[in-house]
Amino acid sequence: MNKVVIIVLVIIVVVFVIFVTRGSLTKDQPKSGNKSEAANYKAPNWTKTIKKAFAAVGKKVKLNCPPNVPQDPDFECKSLPLDAAINILPENGSSFRVVTLVLIKGRANVEYDDNSEKADDYELDEQDFPLPNPDTDDKEIGSIVILEKGGRLRISCQGNNPCQVAQQ
Repeated sequence: MNKVVIIVLVIIVVVFVIFVTRGSLTKDQPKSGNKSEAANYKAPNWTKTIKKAFAAVGKKVKLNCPPNVPQDPDFECKSLPLDAAINILPENGSSFRVVTLVLIKGRANVEYDDNSEKADDYELDEQDFPLPNPDTDDKEIGSIVILEKGGRLRISCQGNNPCQVAQQ
């Protein structure tokens, strides 16, 4: 039995080393010191799997969903309030939380102001982006990092067209 466990552990280590070596040898990574290439760097798809795995460990943020919005198994809230301040309460013992927003229809602007003193140090005090976001791979999805003391989120439609933004 001990030999089987050792063999399995050795196989896991070998697979890990192969993936790390392969990842370090890819040519699409930005060179150190070039800020414009680093800003345009796109993470490989396997990082989304890791993000989902760690998101399950972290505390969930439950945004206030209007009572008339029907339940949807794919979203925490399928239609977040528009043009209103959505207060995100503090969460003690949680250094950060992530909220993922999904554009369902139209075009929207997302603005978040963090209440934490540390937010300015991490350049997280004011997070804003359009949806669809031309600077990301998945243009209809955007995420906000919320530090321990929470903050205020505001979603508004671009122009006079209706829009709908959901919390994933």
